[in-house]
Amino acid sequence: SINHTLLTIEQLKRSGVVIAGIVVTGDRHEESEKIIQQITGLHVQLYIPYVEEVNHAFISQQADLNREKIQRWLLG
Repeated sequence: SINHTLLTIEQLKRSGVVIAGIVVTGDRHEESEKIIQQITGLHVQLYIPYVEEVNHAFISQQADLNREKIQRWLLG
């Protein structure tokens, strides 16, 4: 996941996308997160659990659970 994340960040930056932070899905891998943060300077801002099916109910649930954190993260 380190390589995938680094390549994605690199391409987003090349495309002019401003990256506010990283959202991790699935299990945490703290050592990988540390390496990604050291290389990119970006921090993991949010953790979303892995599910078999991402649907409206799951997205709504995660939005409700993380609303305040997302607002603080994006609005400062």
